[in-house]
Amino acid sequence: DKHLTIYVKDKQDALIVNKILQVAHYPLERIKIVVLDGKKKIVQTIKGLDNSTECQRHAVLVDLDAYTVKDAEARAQKQLGHPNIPVFCAVPTVEAWLFADHRAAVRYSHSDCGRKLVERLPLPEEIPHPKPLASIAFGRGETMLKVLDEIDIHLAAARSPSLRVFLEGVGKLLQLDAIPASEAYGR
Repeated sequence: DKHLTIYVKDKQDALIVNKILQVAHYPLERIKIVVLDGKKKIVQTIKGLDNSTECQRHAVLVDLDAYTVKDAEARAQKQLGHPNIPVFCAVPTVEAWLFADHRAAVRYSHSDCGRKLVERLPLPEEIPHPKPLASIAFGRGETMLKVLDEIDIHLAAARSPSLRVFLEGVGKLLQLDAIPASEAYGR
């Protein structure tokens, strides 16, 4: 079995990614998420890594705001020194994925103000500041993650191209047969 190490910039990203992979029924026992405290540390750590070994794979996930996922990936590749491992981008941030299943986001908003904001949101990649919005809608820390308990991963991946690309990429790296959601919602 292939094993995968995913490098992320902070603890909150790691918590969100772990929960999403759990909800998507990925084999968590084969996935390790490593927090590297910022892009500089990521660059230092991934330099020289590649996926040439048979069992161990590596990938990196960073936040990057861009018009398309491909644009974000191209910019991230350049910022990270063109590493020899896959680079995935959460557009604009990983917190946007908390809003990818808009029905679950409305249900888990902990205040009327939060619900009203969530009901009017555009698609996740178009949310200007998802991190503070997630705090307003869901609270902080572990409470924020409760929205992922009932997320429809297929709907979420269809509404968030960066989430879909990430899930498909992780599935390919782990050589999984079933990869969630291949359809996308248009702009």
